[in-house]
Amino acid sequence: MKKTKIIFWMNIPSFHQNDFLNDISIDFELFVVFAHKINVERVQQGWNFNENSMNFSYCYLSEKSIFQIFQFICQHKNALHIFGGIWAEKYFFMALLLLKWLKANYLIYSEAPIPNKKRSVLKRFFIQNGFNFIARKLLQDAKGCLAVGKSGEDFFKNLGVDENRILPFGYFRNLSLGQKQKIHKNTIELIFVGQLIERKGITLLIDAIFALKQHFDNFSLTIIGSGRLEATILEQIQHYQLESYVKLLGTIPADEVPKFIQQADLLILPSDFDGWGMVVNEAILCQTPVLVSDACGATSLIKNYQNGFIFQAGNLHSLLSQLQHFMNLSEKAKTEIVKKLSKTAEKISTKSISSYFGQCIDFYLNPHLQKPKPTWL
Repeated sequence: MKKTKIIFWMNIPSFHQNDFLNDISIDFELFVVFAHKINVERVQQGWNFNENSMNFSYCYLSEKSIFQIFQFICQHKNALHIFGGIWAEKYFFMALLLLKWLKANYLIYSEAPIPNKKRSVLKRFFIQNGFNFIARKLLQDAKGCLAVGKSGEDFFKNLGVDENRILPFGYFRNLSLGQKQKIHKNTIELIFVGQLIERKGITLLIDAIFALKQHFDNFSLTIIGSGRLEATILEQIQHYQLESYVKLLGTIPADEVPKFIQQADLLILPSDFDGWGMVVNEAILCQTPVLVSDACGATSLIKNYQNGFIFQAGNLHSLLSQLQHFMNLSEKAKTEIVKKLSKTAEKISTKSISSYFGQCIDFYLNPHLQKPKPTWL
């Protein structure tokens, strides 16, 4: 049986997506168009991606002329094109317009844009007016949308996409780690992994740690990452006299991060907004419980008080309450959470996700089929 040809349009190569792409390349004839190679900013964040790990054909738009890009699209107009966003790259947008004109098959695989992002008055005006109009036109002819997180689903619904053409999705990877070791220790180890920027809610977390110290002293917080708030966080730690409770490790290589997550008792992602939040996947795969804000797309992987914990984004009382709840859990209760995490880990392995992805593609190309249900729900 001939494999369906899929052209994936993505921003840059990513270890976050590579396992998933490798798995779907088994069942589909896959070609990936990357806009750019990995940039300096990602390298500074600890990315050390190896192109030899990509078991599929690919190219970089930065190495192509506009004529070559258009020629490529015309040559592959009968493939199913999947775009990582509408406005992610200017050439992606141009490619979408051409595919719409050619009446070709395409999907949008995207999270919602970051709300309240700082933009110029002119850009804000264009996005609020021109974006919605053009996006609606492009989405009218799209086969459907793979929506990243609940905010992604709401985003597409607000642009007029029929609910039946929106399928929940996310970002998924694999990890090869041994079984989580049960170590009896006196200190509960908390961990945060991410950029030290406003959107990640890191200052709120430090406030919560200070409040937690008033009731507990048998814990520590490790912060992995860097960013413009680093000096502010250090000042905050000094102000609260948390030097013996909080340690900043800075940026470490991405392939070493899971080891730190696996050794921790609880990973915390307190973001004011995250389209997804891959670190949640990593914690689940490491069998480390997660405390995540309800403004993260990966919240859809968490069932509150079962395989993790959810708090209201930006709400110090809500965050502190969940932290206190975790600190008071018995060893038996924690063991039960880890068992449930193991089951969730199986559901979000890229093998399971590639099977769900195949069902999504079948559904989009054959709308009479039953709408597939995500493996993690």
